[in-house]
Amino acid sequence: TCTLYATLYKMTGEPLRNATVSVALVDKPQLLSGNAVFDTKITAKTDENGYVSFDLAQGVTVEVAIAPLSLRRTITVPSGDDAASPVNILTLMSGADDPFDIVTPNIPAAPRRTL
Repeated sequence: TCTLYATLYKMTGEPLRNATVSVALVDKPQLLSGNAVFDTKITAKTDENGYVSFDLAQGVTVEVAIAPLSLRRTITVPSGDDAASPVNILTLMSGADDPFDIVTPNIPAAPRRTL
């Protein structure tokens, strides 16, 4: 596995507490180096210091979504020598080659009612 982490801050420099960060397999499920990878989505919240981490299988392609930042990118979890120490998720997200994607909520409008 490879440990991916992020530390999130507000514009004021305060840690972004209880921010939802999720990782989801892009291709579900998949066979990687002769091993089946079945989890489809993991969600965690940042702690009081704005820190969050995930231990993921090396080489899998995942979509990382940081809800309060409305940010979503597709990355590949580092493998081999690149996975030797914890890796910053934000560094991987900044180098991703997929189009930058803003997450927008899809909230259906309530039907109009009259009395």
